[in-house]
Amino acid sequence: MGHCFNVTPDSSTPLGGWWWKNSVQVTAYSYNNCGGGRISTRTAWIDTTSNWDFQVVGVH
Repeated sequence: MGHCFNVTPDSSTPLGGWWWKNSVQVTAYSYNNCGGGRISTRTAWIDTTSNWDFQVVGVH
């Protein structure tokens, strides 16, 4: 399942109300609403065994 989030470049964008676990793929696009070309893709492991309230995943 995928979803597109518009974020501000070079900043943090909290995505409250969403929960992920295990392996998550994050892709950055050059325009809003997942338009334009794909800039980069990163796969991150979301650690569900910790008691963190959040985890930062960066895409460059």
